[in-house]
Amino acid sequence: MPVPSAPSYEMVVAEADLGPEINALPLQHKHSGPEIWYVFTGEQCVELPDRVVRARAGEGAFAPGDTPMTLKIMGKSKRDALFIILHDPALPYTTHVDWQPTGACQK
Repeated sequence: MPVPSAPSYEMVVAEADLGPEINALPLQHKHSGPEIWYVFTGEQCVELPDRVVRARAGEGAFAPGDTPMTLKIMGKSKRDALFIILHDPALPYTTHVDWQPTGACQK
């Protein structure tokens, strides 16, 4: 997982406990650096322009920086996950984008 060159780095570390109701929101975004996550409970699918990345409880995955993505919570239960974004602090760690996902997570 390449990390963009920067004079310094900031690590955003957070936990997100989300239910399937979040799927109704437009969650298209990108991060200025790579994002990794570890799923504690539930299941998620992240659609990227060229693939989907799925993770269930007990699994981790990542998405490269500066790549449009959207998050979908799979199933009817909540998903609880830890996520980390490593990025250049001179750039916003997340930006909403106009990219339109194809719905590949639902297939």
